[in-house]
Amino acid sequence: EPFSVYVYFMENTTHSFGRHFVSVVAARVEASGISHSEFGRRVFGASDGGRTWRAVRDPKGSGKPRVLLLDEAYAMARALDMDFPSLIWTVFQSFPQEEKEQKKGS
Repeated sequence: EPFSVYVYFMENTTHSFGRHFVSVVAARVEASGISHSEFGRRVFGASDGGRTWRAVRDPKGSGKPRVLLLDEAYAMARALDMDFPSLIWTVFQSFPQEEKEQKKGS
């Protein structure tokens, strides 16, 4: 069975890397000029991509947190015309410093 990597978005973790990743991607979507619905369709597929992206951005509204697959995060970078390492680096660079230090010590 292939090794699967998941990024979990927990409702109560305000400064998790996953939540920060989503907020950076959402800001980039807005800056790009494409709608959130169009971005969702590009990443998650035409049928319900907009709704899925909304569930990722706002898990409270969907009733339970949405799990994001690494493949989906990669697709987000492509939809934003970025390479995946650059997107991850951008998110990491803007991640709150105290969170980085906490993760390093664990």
